[in-house]
Amino acid sequence: MTSATETATTHGKDTLMDPNEAYKVTQSRILSLQETILDSSKNMKIDHNTTQESTIQVDSSNILNYTKNKYKNVPKIVKWLKYDTNQCHEDTLSTLQCAKNELELILQDPPPFLPNLNPDMINKIISVYIPHEIISQYLAQPTSSNKRWTNNEIWGSDVYTDDSDIILVLKHLGVFEGKQKVLKEDGVAGKWDPNHHPDIIVNLLILDTLQAYQGFKRYGIRSRDWVGPQLHDGLSYAVHSIEFKPRDFEYINTSSWV
Repeated sequence: MTSATETATTHGKDTLMDPNEAYKVTQSRILSLQETILDSSKNMKIDHNTTQESTIQVDSSNILNYTKNKYKNVPKIVKWLKYDTNQCHEDTLSTLQCAKNELELILQDPPPFLPNLNPDMINKIISVYIPHEIISQYLAQPTSSNKRWTNNEIWGSDVYTDDSDIILVLKHLGVFEGKQKVLKEDGVAGKWDPNHHPDIIVNLLILDTLQAYQGFKRYGIRSRDWVGPQLHDGLSYAVHSIEFKPRDFEYINTSSWV
């Protein structure tokens, strides 16, 4: 991540500036956003050392209404990604061995979940395909060798930083308990079956940077805070819709995903 004392982003362009000017820009942005973008920690009083599940309900309507009113257009899918981006040549390996090799690679050295996102991605949707093997690995051993999981790389609640791991986010939203919360009305197709794990296609609505991200414990996972004098230097996302795809012993066609 880039310090605000080094660069500032204006209309998707990085502009070099001195530390004093960067500080003024950061403070100005904080003041301009705090009236329109959700400050989810505003009325929350949380004991961060507690092991209790939080019963706090997060209201993300401010950031969603702000985005809707500013951008007007209905968000569309503009990018398709696979959580596992490693390639496997099935002409030389069996499907089972291919899946095993891919899984080992993604766990040992996971690539970035989302690429760097420019402001022109705000109010657009990224569709992410997640193979059930990786989900099953997380559910069976959440403290595995996947660095994103062991580092607990998840910041926020309902609206998350763009570097939050999507599987941790799905867990935090209650997807694997059948209590998922998505933005789109009737935006859940199918359901999570603990006996016959389906693949998941999750659509993420990209949002602007929040003034602060408040984390708390929910469904067995504790998301982290990002609260401080400096804004997070990435964008945000929320889960727009989810589709559960039973594979029926064959891989679904993921040629659209990269």
